[in-house]
Order: sequence, then structure tokens, then C-alpha cells
Amino acid sequence: MGHPCGRSHTVKASCVRPGCNKPSWNGQVGEYCNSECRPRCLAAGCSKPTWNGQSSTFCSQRCGKVATKPQSTAVCIRPKCGMPSWNGKPGEYCSRACRRGIVAASGGVVSTVEMPCLRPGCGKPIVKGDLGNYCSHSCRNTDPPICMRLGCGKPTCSGRLDDYCSKTCRDCRSCVRPGCGKPTWNGSSNEFCSRRCRNWGPPSVPVTASSPSAWKGGPAPVLLEILTPKVVQQFQNFINATHKGPPNNWTRDRGCVIHGVGYASCSLRCAYANKVPVPIGYKVVQVEMNLNPVLWAEYIKARALIVQECKANDPSQLLRYTDVPLETSVFSQLGRAVGAEPLCTGCNEWRLLHGTTRRACEGICASNFSVALAGSGATWKPTGGGKGMPLYGNGIYLAERITKADEYAMPEGPNRDHFCALVCRVVGGRSRVVTKNVNLGEVAALQQEVATGVCHSVVADRVTILHKPFKEVVLYNTEQVFPEFVITYRRL
Repeated sequence: MGHPCGRSHTVKASCVRPGCNKPSWNGQVGEYCNSECRPRCLAAGCSKPTWNGQSSTFCSQRCGKVATKPQSTAVCIRPKCGMPSWNGKPGEYCSRACRRGIVAASGGVVSTVEMPCLRPGCGKPIVKGDLGNYCSHSCRNTDPPICMRLGCGKPTCSGRLDDYCSKTCRDCRSCVRPGCGKPTWNGSSNEFCSRRCRNWGPPSVPVTASSPSAWKGGPAPVLLEILTPKVVQQFQNFINATHKGPPNNWTRDRGCVIHGVGYASCSLRCAYANKVPVPIGYKVVQVEMNLNPVLWAEYIKARALIVQECKANDPSQLLRYTDVPLETSVFSQLGRAVGAEPLCTGCNEWRLLHGTTRRACEGICASNFSVALAGSGATWKPTGGGKGMPLYGNGIYLAERITKADEYAMPEGPNRDHFCALVCRVVGGRSRVVTKNVNLGEVAALQQEVATGVCHSVVADRVTILHKPFKEVVLYNTEQVFPEFVITYRRL
């Protein structure tokens, strides 16, 4: 029926939130007007929108696990931690990270730096409890009492302990590092703006133009070159074993001789007729070990949670845990002579490869992968697009063979004959093995399974049934990946 006035009118769909009559953001039925109207996460203290826009759910898999995890009164025995013990029993640590003293669990922030005493010139770490933000009773009781804001040093306005010198200090929510000025990461006082600023050193060290916290790319990774010939030979054996020779060892991501890699106008027929030759082998030039304690602490905490879930193997789970062997599974002891921990069993922990540029390797070793960059490498891209759509959505794509990882490596060095690849330690947990081509709907279903805890990773087995050259492993959580080694090599 037409409008009573006789004129035609365009009726826009309204926001689905009860009580909100604003138009939906895209004019479609069943949508919200903006992100503020979307339902919020059920987890206490979390105000983020739910992951799928529906009510009575969480914003992420992590929030769901924390909210549904049974509460235990047993806490970690490491001083100043306060987190629940890993198995709910007294006299235990919360994780291997706490047992080794790698992290200071305070509000979930991983750090290798203790907060210093408020007393100017002291610099000793504080002792929690009745001492507040001081290292000792002598520092606390020295006159005059000092402002509670780190780095201030002025006497309190009231002359009492645990007070501020002014309203400005009391209401300040800026990073405690002098010269930074950015808002604190959680909006609270006496905090840093980011992990990068926190790990730069004590708050008494100011930010300068040469400070890692001031660098655009973040702090330089701690990469230690391995010089032991026997260990380097182990990595050469690792590369030899994971190289796949002809036939069937070329994919479109390696590129076309005429058009190169990822060129939208290059048809599949053209790429097959003008294949870039696949190297017959690889020679390891250099091996470096990543000593980033922050990423390692995040990884082992994520691994500990996944190990517990895999061991429980609850029959009510839609997907039960099973071991998924890959080509690299036999190298569980790789790098043990230089301190690398052997792979854990019962949780599908693998060492996998990721080819990229040297600069990207250093960035990943410093701050881990960025899921948002998926598809920006050698992935085929549509006309005019700067990014392609990966087969299984945005995630971290890792290969079991150096031949596949090498497709995404770029020439480096003075002679442009060096290439780089990361050897990553990965915990796959309950892995969903996919042996067929998937459409966009099935990709969304896979991502939903990971978000809801049905599985922890996706193993794209494109070899068994589809007879493609390579398998890949896809993860959607950066904490399940630790970039352990950087390999520099030459193509043969």
C-alpha cells in the first residue's frame, strides 16, 4: 500500500536495539545504527561489543574462557602474583612463566620490569603489602612523605603518606615515563602507556629520540646469532627435510615470469604457462634465536591453557583432541643445544615456517604477528587491490615446508641473493583439519569455531584429497605463535 498522502516514500530500516529508532548504519533490516548500540560482552568488567553482534555472548574466546572458568581459592605461590594456580590446588604456580620468574602478573600485564620505590633516588623495586609503593619501611617513613605519582618526588599536600602533592598529580592518567605524555593503557594512574614503554626500563629513564619506545617500528628484537656449527647443521637438515622437489611443488603465489607475483591481470593460464622456477634446494647462511621474554611469556601462558583443555578432552566437546602429525614433527629437539625447549606432546605443538622480508622478521620477533596484514604479501590480489583475501580468512598462515614459505620471501643483501624465513613454535591444540575447498560461509564457520572454543587452529590439508602441493596451518590468535628462530638462506 502507498503512503496516505499519495506520495512515494523511502522507508529506512531502524536499529534493532529496543528503544532506539535511529536508522541502521547500512539501511538494512536486522542491523544496528552504530557500534554503541551493539550488545556488550557478558564478561564482568568488559565493555567491548560481542564478536558476532548478538546478545548473551562474549567479545572473544579469551573473555569466554575467563568468565566460564570455575573460580578457585588457591592462588599462585609466586609473590605479588595473585592469579589462580594452574590446577586449582594450593602450593602451585599459575603458569610456567611464573614458575620461571619471567612475568610479573599484575592485571594481566606481562613485564620484565618491577615498579621502583617512590622515594627519589632509590630505584629499588617496591614491596607490595603494608609498604604500599615503597621498597622498605625506611623509605616509607622518611620525611617528608612523597607524592604517590611515580616520577613526581614532591611532598604530599596533606603531609600524610599515600597522598598526592596536587590535584593535577591525583587526576593524571598519563604514562609515568618522563617525556612520553601518552594516556595510560588502562586509564589508571601510575601505569605505562604500552608494553613497549614499560619494557624500556625503570620509569626514571626518560623517553628520548633514540629510545626504543620512541621508534616507529618499536624496540629492536633481541636476536642472538647461533655460531655452533653442529646446531647450524641441524637447521640445514631441517631445511633439507622440509624441501619438496618436483613434480607438483609450484603454486600461483610463487609468481609468473612475465608478470611477477600477485599481479591481478595475470590469468591462471598465463601463470601456469610461465612459472617462476622452484629452487632445487636451500643453503642456510645464518641462524638467529629470538630472546624476547615478553612474547615467550605470552606464548607459554596460552599453551598452558590449551594443554589443560586438550588433556581434559571433554566428551561434550564438538571436536575431540587428536594428534595431527606434520612434516616438521620429527624436529621436536631442534635448537635444544642452545637452550630451545623441546616441543610439548599432547597439544599439537609444532615448529612451522613463515617466509617474509628481513625487516618483517625483526618486527615479528619484537611484537609478534599482525593478523590485519594477512593477504598483503604474495597472495593473489584483485584488480586495484592492495590486499588479497586469504583462503581461510585473516589469520596467521604457516607452512610445514620451506618450499611453500620461500614463496613469500624477498631477496635481501648486497647481492640480492639472501632470503629470510621464521621458524615459529606453534601450539595448535584441537585442530580442525580441512581437506576440501571452502567458501566464504564455511570460512566464517571456521572462525566462529575458533572464537567459541570448539577448536584452536585450522590445518588446511590441501594435499590428501585436492592433490595440491602443500599443507598450511592457520591460527587466529597471535599468542599461540612464538617466532623462535630467524633463518637466512640462499636459493640453489
